[in-house]
Amino acid sequence: MMYEPDKNPYYNPETMGLETIAMLEYSSGNYEFDTLVVWREIATGKLYSMRDSGCSCPVPFEEYDSIDKLDLVNYDDFYRTVMSEKCEYLTPFEVHEFIEKVRAALTKADGEAR
Repeated sequence: MMYEPDKNPYYNPETMGLETIAMLEYSSGNYEFDTLVVWREIATGKLYSMRDSGCSCPVPFEEYDSIDKLDLVNYDDFYRTVMSEKCEYLTPFEVHEFIEKVRAALTKADGEAR
């Protein structure tokens, strides 16, 4: 399958009906990426996430051209996973800020669903 840049949730989330909520970069950023992203599906308010990594050659998230390839966020599982990750390039504040953005988006989605 050929890569279609318009269907990349990292660069063009709106083409998949998504908006970016939060990003966390685990790499040093020196010719590499290791990025965790959370998106909200605009139509439903559901949150999806995915983590992708590589050197400077591949395009981040180039294999994720459909919402079906993303993970639906379950906050408790998501929180445990993120908090268990160790990374010398992230401060506790950055991790906390990321988690708070996700929590706030879920709270907003729950409020809108009522």
